[in-house]
Amino acid sequence: MKSLSLIAYNTLLELIRDKILYGLLMLAILMIGLAYYVSNLSYGYHERIIIDIGLAIINIFGVITAVFISCTTLDKEKNKKTLLLLLSKPIARVDFLLGKYLGFCMMLGIELCILTIMLYFILWLLNTTLSSLLWVGIGMIYLEIILVTALGLLFSILLPSTISIFATTIIYWLGHYNDLFRQSSLLATEDIFGLSYILSLILPNFQLFNITSQISNHSIINKPLLYYSTIYGFLYISLLLFLANLIFKRKLIY
Repeated sequence: MKSLSLIAYNTLLELIRDKILYGLLMLAILMIGLAYYVSNLSYGYHERIIIDIGLAIINIFGVITAVFISCTTLDKEKNKKTLLLLLSKPIARVDFLLGKYLGFCMMLGIELCILTIMLYFILWLLNTTLSSLLWVGIGMIYLEIILVTALGLLFSILLPSTISIFATTIIYWLGHYNDLFRQSSLLATEDIFGLSYILSLILPNFQLFNITSQISNHSIINKPLLYYSTIYGFLYISLLLFLANLIFKRKLIY
């Protein structure tokens, strides 16, 4: 447990020193700031526009950061030979892997908190009601992002960083059409039914975490669906980390 927490802490420190992440964060803050001026160009619905654009920006930049750090960190450590050095010490591979993942999650949590504070500040400037539901939406975005992180970590063990970035991005994109695959399997021919049904089972359903429209419209959030999405997300993350650990334990590091 001690080695796991140390690896998580050191991973967080390494990510904080990464200038590319600062660039992404500053760009996201700038985009949220621009959303304030875009909302002023429209007649009415300022709050809805700010929330829609703000949450979309937080989601997009969160996913970009998650894909970048999860798919490139292991390759960086291999190239610097620090991975081989760490694993030569009495550190369990599962502790190393989970420590890295927790470090990624902490970094993403810090990023999301900064962007959410920025979004709340803009809503305050517009004299809008600061709804606590916004944090529910941020929570679902965070769950989606750490799921993407677990997916990227799994691919980074199997593939080079460039290919793992591409694979993670494709799976993320396809995962937003999971419901469509399930619906098409009911209407398709036998061959297409099999493919669509398998895709709907294997691909993570990222659309479950999207509740932006309910928040911006002040709609009632379906709590059973919210609970289901949360449990689904953590179960899928657990499965991905289990597979990543299974592969990593048997992988030759050189």
